[in-house]
Parts: sequence; structure tokens; C-alpha cells
Amino acid sequence: MYKFRRHFEMNLVEEDDIRSLVWAGKTHAEIASLLQARFRTVKRGFSERNVREYCHVRGIHKPMFHELDNIVLQCVSEVGNTLI
Repeated sequence: MYKFRRHFEMNLVEEDDIRSLVWAGKTHAEIASLLQARFRTVKRGFSERNVREYCHVRGIHKPMFHELDNIVLQCVSEVGNTLI
């Protein structure tokens, strides 16, 4: 796994947390603000630019429509298509 050397603060963050925020439609600036509020003792490292780089390095991006279709198909195949 890639570790941020310049901005080690980003290593405090779980990748799944960032991924869920991006998938929820949050911008990099909004995510940076949330991280700054969550880690108040950390004075540097949670800028919009660092969040953007973190997402780029880890391949985190908003899902495209064809990706959403694949995710829905996978979920339906795992759970089934019956209504309860």
C-alpha cells in the first residue's frame, strides 16, 4: 500500500471512509473540511489537494453508470431478486 510521505496525516484515514464519502457525492473540499473537523489536533495535511492526491493514488472516484449497473447486478446475484 502506498504511504504518503509528505502528508503522513492522510495515513490516519481509512480508505473505505474516503471511498464512501466520494460515492456519496462529497467533493474533495467537503471531505477535507470533514477531516479537519474530525482530526482537530492535526494542524496540517488535510487540504483539498491532499485529498485529491489520496483519491488519485488509490483509484477512488465517483462510480460511472456502467459501474453502478455492475454493482447492482452483483448485489442482486448475491442476495437474490425476491421481494420480502
